[in-house]
Amino acid sequence: MNTLSTSIVEPFRPLRNNNKKLLSLIWFILALLCLGINYISGPQIQFSILFVLPVLLSSWYNGKYWGYIYAITLPLVQFYFFVDWQVGLTLAIVAMKTMVRILVLLITALLATLASQKNLGNLNV
Repeated sequence: MNTLSTSIVEPFRPLRNNNKKLLSLIWFILALLCLGINYISGPQIQFSILFVLPVLLSSWYNGKYWGYIYAITLPLVQFYFFVDWQVGLTLAIVAMKTMVRILVLLITALLATLASQKNLGNLNV
């Protein structure tokens, strides 16, 4: 097994089966933190890459549906930020960017879930 992937997921492994509610709360707080950083940084600097963290971790530990929820919700909130900021971009361009972000994060959630299942031995690939 890859040592990098093992070192990333090891800190939360004891909580995986025992406390899924606590993990869900941790991912929610992480998502709020990512949104806060994104909002504070303003429209000129975007930290959308931070959205990968809650999507990846929630997919890995809580399943693909939680990852899908974050993959859709986080870019939609960011879309609201752009509308609120009244950036010089047209609404169509911002909507297209949001759809691309959602698609990329959905794929990330799916791949993280598959990797998690393979790591647990629940998937024969």
